Amino acid sequence: MLDHPDLHPLFQHTPYEELLRDLTVLNICSFPSVASNAEGLLQLQWVREALYRHFSAGPTSEDAWARMLALRSEGVGAILAYGCQVLSSTEESEQQYEENARVMVNSIDEAASFARQQQEFATVKLSALGSASLLGRASQAMRAAAADASMADDAPTVQQLLLLSKQDQAALDTMLTRLRWLAQRAALQGVKLILDAEVSSLRPAYDYVVRRLMQEFNRPGATAHGLTSGAVVYGTYQAYMRNARSCLFADLAQAEQGGYTLGAKLVAGAYMFEEARMLEEAAAASSSPAKRYSPLWPSHSQTVASFNECAQLLLGSVKDGCAEVMLGTHNYESAERAVATMSRLGLSPSESPVHFGQLLGMADELSVALAKKGFKTYKNCPYGNVVTMLPYLARRMQETKHTEQTLQLVQEELYRRTVLQPAEEAAARVSAHNEAVAAMASRAVGGNQEYCQAVSAVLLAVAAGDNLQMDESDAEPLDGGGATVCASAVM
Repeated sequence: MLDHPDLHPLFQHTPYEELLRDLTVLNICSFPSVASNAEGLLQLQWVREALYRHFSAGPTSEDAWARMLALRSEGVGAILAYGCQVLSSTEESEQQYEENARVMVNSIDEAASFARQQQEFATVKLSALGSASLLGRASQAMRAAAADASMADDAPTVQQLLLLSKQDQAALDTMLTRLRWLAQRAALQGVKLILDAEVSSLRPAYDYVVRRLMQEFNRPGATAHGLTSGAVVYGTYQAYMRNARSCLFADLAQAEQGGYTLGAKLVAGAYMFEEARMLEEAAAASSSPAKRYSPLWPSHSQTVASFNECAQLLLGSVKDGCAEVMLGTHNYESAERAVATMSRLGLSPSESPVHFGQLLGMADELSVALAKKGFKTYKNCPYGNVVTMLPYLARRMQETKHTEQTLQLVQEELYRRTVLQPAEEAAARVSAHNEAVAAMASRAVGGNQEYCQAVSAVLLAVAAGDNLQMDESDAEPLDGGGATVCASAVM
C-alpha cells in the first residue's frame, strides 16, 4: 500500500562530504560488534562528531528547521526533542532541571511557530526534569506497596508514594510542577507533548506522572482556552517489553473510567541493550542459581510482532474515540499493516488522530512514503550539545542495523552522482565540494568494510581542515582491493 518514493529531491542539495559521512555512519553501525561497543566508539572524536551530525538537528531547536527543510517540502513534520536526559546517578541539581525546563518551553514555542495544518509535537524527558534516582526510589516504593502485583498491573497511587521520604515527595511534586508548566504551555500554543520513554525500572513512577498529567490535560474541555485540540499529553509504550499489550489494555481501561483520552506513542523500544545489561548484572549479583525471567522479548521479530499487536489495539481504540496515537516505527511492514488497518476501520489519514514518526537520520524513505499518501508523518529531531546527546547517540548506534534501506539509498545517490551523471554536471559538483572525496565515492560505492576505512580516513582529514588533493599516483589500494585511500589523508 505504500510506494517506495524517489528520494532524489532530499539529496539533491546535499554535499558529497555529508553523503559520505552518512554512508560511513550507517556502514559502521551495521557491524555486529558495534552494538556492544557503542560507548567505547563514542570516545573517538571523529565517530562522535559524525554520529552527532547525522542523528541530531544541532545545538539548538532553531537548527531543526534548517535540517528538516527538504523533508518538510515533502510533507514531513518535526518533533522537537531536547536531547538531555539522566544528568547523574548521584548528583542532583535542581538548578539544572529548571534550566532544562526552560529549554523545553522554548522548543514548545518553536514548534508552535512552525505549526501548519497538522498540529506540532514536542518531546520531554522526565529524567531531565528530576533525577533518575528519585524516579527509581519512587518506583521501588510503589512496587513495595503492591508486592503481589506484576509489573504489568502496577497502578501507582498517592498512597503508595507515602512510603517515600518527605524530601522525595517534595522533589516529585516539584517535577510534576515543571511538567504541568510545560503541558500548559503546550496546550496554549497548539502543541502536543510526548513524554519520552524511560527504562523499565522507572516505569511505575513514569506511569504515575503520565496518568496525573493525562487526567488533567486530556479530558474534554481541558484545553478550552488553548489551541491544542484533543489530547495534550502522550505517554510512550515500548513493544520490546512482554507486558506492553497488557499495559495498554490497563491504561485504556483506566482512561475510560477516568473520563480522559489516552495519548499513546508506540515504539519498538529505546533501551534494549541497557535493559539486557541490567538483567545480566542482576543475575550475576543474585545468589539464586535459577534463571531469571526476562521481561524483554528475546528477538527482533517478536518485538515487531508485539508492536503490530499493540498498534492494532490502539487503532481500534482510536476508532472508538478513546485514544490518540503516534506510531513510531522504521519498519515498512509494520507501517503498511497500520495503514491497512486504518483503511479497514475507516480512519482518515488526514482527519483521524493517528500520527507516524521516525527518527532524524533514519528511514527517510518510509517518512516520505507515508507523507505522500496523506498520513500525518513526523521526524523526531533531537537537539543539544554533543556531550548532552551521548546516551542518545549510543542508542542510535545500537539500532541502526535495522535500517538497511536508508544505507542503500545513500549508496545509490552517490553512485548516481559519480557514475551516472553527465560529465559536466559531475565535474561542477566535484569542484564545488572536494575532488578527493568525490573520487573516493566513485571508486568504492559498495559500502564494504574497506570502504568504511577509506572514507574514515578522508573524514578525519576533512574534520582537520585539510584540503585534500588526490591523483592516481597518490591512491593506494587497501587489502581486498575494494577501495582506495589517499595516503596523505591517513592520520
